[in-house]
Amino acid sequence: MKKAILLLFILFSNLVFCQNLPKLQLRDAVIEDTLVNEKIDKDEICVIIKSTGGSFAHDTYFYFFFKSEKKINAYIVSTPKSYLKKNKKLITTIDKTELSLENEKLLFLALNSNQTAEFLNFTQSDFKNITNEKERPCLINDASGCSMTFIQNGKQNTYYYHAPKYMLEKCNNKSINKVTLEKYIQLLDLWQVNNLFKDYFFKKYIQK
Repeated sequence: MKKAILLLFILFSNLVFCQNLPKLQLRDAVIEDTLVNEKIDKDEICVIIKSTGGSFAHDTYFYFFFKSEKKINAYIVSTPKSYLKKNKKLITTIDKTELSLENEKLLFLALNSNQTAEFLNFTQSDFKNITNEKERPCLINDASGCSMTFIQNGKQNTYYYHAPKYMLEKCNNKSINKVTLEKYIQLLDLWQVNNLFKDYFFKKYIQK
């Protein structure tokens, strides 16, 4: 029985890698100022996941370049927040990182999922409800924001939300479209975003 399950897992994993890269439904011309000098060829995909880092001095980016030969080139970029760039002690670092086979499979599954494809139908404006009432903003200090950018064939979609889980669970502002926000949080979970940044910050600031 165990051998049968293992065989099915291997077959399923191979099917994932045999798929062509999906054609993403993207709408905006590329304006993302990529910090990594890597070319995105026709039909290849770049996914950029950014954390604004709360009280940290740097913003952190994960770049995943999904290549036509069914591999992923991954980079971690740490760059000073825009209002701190004059501080010469703070520098930008760009590190290429090796992904485990398991993580590559998870990323390909996320990229090819219906959940990702369906979310790309949303725009940034879909995070807001139209209301005539004046709503007080919910303020939270030192919380991280998270953005996701998808790039393919000269087009991109970008989404950003500050402290998304807090705003979903604790904020009663009626201008927040919580249906869209919840779907965004589910997308972040699908792409293992919290785990990515927890592992990164643990290795950078704690495990020295």
